[in-house]
Amino acid sequence: ELSGGVEVLYHDGFHPGQAATLAGSCDAAVVVVGFTGRDEGESIPYMKGVGGDREDLSLRPRDIALIEAVAEATDRCLVVVEAGSAFLTSGWRDKVGAILVAWYPGMEGGRALAEILFGEVNPSGKLPVTFPEDNTQPPPFDKRAESVEYGYYHGYRLFDREGMRPAYPFGFGLSYTRYEYSDLRLSAFCMDEEGEITVEADVANRGERSGEEVAQLYVSCPATAVDRPPKELKGFARVRLESGEKKTVSFRLRAADL
Repeated sequence: ELSGGVEVLYHDGFHPGQAATLAGSCDAAVVVVGFTGRDEGESIPYMKGVGGDREDLSLRPRDIALIEAVAEATDRCLVVVEAGSAFLTSGWRDKVGAILVAWYPGMEGGRALAEILFGEVNPSGKLPVTFPEDNTQPPPFDKRAESVEYGYYHGYRLFDREGMRPAYPFGFGLSYTRYEYSDLRLSAFCMDEEGEITVEADVANRGERSGEEVAQLYVSCPATAVDRPPKELKGFARVRLESGEKKTVSFRLRAADL
């Protein structure tokens, strides 16, 4: 329910040209695209072609056509994508103002989406997977294979090791404010094999909006003789900060984590 003279106009998107014409007459456009359980997830044996794994990480051609048509008609185009995993954004992401990943939000997803779009809630989510730039970056995939063997490296560890630049890295996420990190410190510089230390850092909200930041702790072992990933996530902490506020985030790091 909106107030203040705000009017929402809807188009089903089946005719991109018509949707673009409507979008051009509005102050802003929200394009909702993506997938359903019929496209990805558990396959349904008695329904051929329903469910299962996607063979391509691209959006549907009709979704891309809709995005491009609307983005051509307005400078204020936001794309909302419903999906269960990563998808490709190359070719159209530079044409839109923002991309919001809704995943599969459930029955209250519409309300949550509206609260974010109208600024009642400051988004704070971080990507739990790596979003590749194209289909060639992830390991080869054959959904019809009866068996497959993958190496030790996958996800962000593989991207880091191979020096590949993803579209959006693991742990990425924006908000309506800006956070600044400073003064990383350790409670000790060595520990025994059963020990642990505390890792702390200060996080400040330098924007004008209150929000929540998800701080992430990564470790690396550059001098080890054993083959190790360039970095690994070992902890994360959510902290709420008002505009101008600064707080300390703390992580427990055990020897076993190294």
